[in-house]
Amino acid sequence: MKKILIFSDTHDMIRETLDVIGKTPGVNMIIHAGDNIRDAEEIERTFPNIPLVYVKGNNDWFSQVNTDARTVVDGVKIFITHGHDYGVKYEKTLATLKSAAEDADLVVFGHTHKPYLEYGKMTLVNPGSITFGRTYAVCEINDKKVSVRIEEVK
Repeated sequence: MKKILIFSDTHDMIRETLDVIGKTPGVNMIIHAGDNIRDAEEIERTFPNIPLVYVKGNNDWFSQVNTDARTVVDGVKIFITHGHDYGVKYEKTLATLKSAAEDADLVVFGHTHKPYLEYGKMTLVNPGSITFGRTYAVCEINDKKVSVRIEEVK
C-alpha cells in the first residue's frame, strides 16, 4: 500500500503543513496542488526522502514550475493541477478538468479552498486548504485501488 498526503492552497501556513507530514506515519509521497510554491519547496527541504510532486497555482505568478503534472504510483495514473485554468470554481466546468486529465485514475486539484471528493471513472479530489478550512487529503493506493479521505488539521 502507498500513502500519499495531498495539500493545496497552503498560502504560507507551512508550519501546520509540516506538522501534519511529520505526524503522519508511512507517507510514501506528497502532492501539493499549488498556491504557494515556497511552501512546496519548504516541504521538499524538510522531508527530502519523501517524493514530492507539485504545480504552481494562480498566486505563484513568477514561478517557472508547470501548472499541470502527471505521475504514476503503483500503476495508478495521477493528474495534478491547481485548477484555475479549468474553471474549477464552477462545478459544470469540472467536465473540462476531467477531459484534460484524459486517462487519469486520480485527479488532484485545488484553487477553491473547499474539499471535494468524487468517485467514478476517475477519482477527483480537492484537499481544500490548511489556511482557509484546515483540511488536507490522504490517499491510499492498494492493488491499483484508490481510496481518499479528507482530514482536518487537529
